[in-house]
Amino acid sequence: MAATGIKEVRHPHDAVMDYMLAHPFWTLAQLAAATGYTVPWLSQMIRSDCFQDEYHRRRADFETNVMGSIQERLGELSHLAISKMGQALEGTQDPDTIIDAFDKVLHRTGYAPRSQATSVPPSVLQQQNNVFLVEKGELAALRAVITSGGQGIQDVLPAPLDQEPNE
Repeated sequence: MAATGIKEVRHPHDAVMDYMLAHPFWTLAQLAAATGYTVPWLSQMIRSDCFQDEYHRRRADFETNVMGSIQERLGELSHLAISKMGQALEGTQDPDTIIDAFDKVLHRTGYAPRSQATSVPPSVLQQQNNVFLVEKGELAALRAVITSGGQGIQDVLPAPLDQEPNE
């Protein structure tokens, strides 16, 4: 236990716990503003062993009773919705209704194919590499033409129209 912490949990400490359970993401400053206690005193109170034991017990009760009942209720409602949907589909002969219901079920359960409009473009970068092979003599001649300002380029490389196709 903290040296200056509380020895037992009393009604004012229960009120602080109520605020902490209702607002779990509040800072000590926000808690101090709501309760009227100073931040250092709240810090000592919250870190005492008896406060921690009671807080963890109440939080476990809260999670079991409130959060557990929400999950149970959602489970019951989903079973009811499935049952009602089955009854509605059994009572209809409209193919559009059946297909629409089936399509929604597939989409919401994650089994439907993704449409092209919403698909994410691939993050692969496409790159084209061109490789040119030039003989050593032609390279030297071309470098000379470049350094001379382009004079005599026709002598080094023939125009594409002048070449005859190889068969």
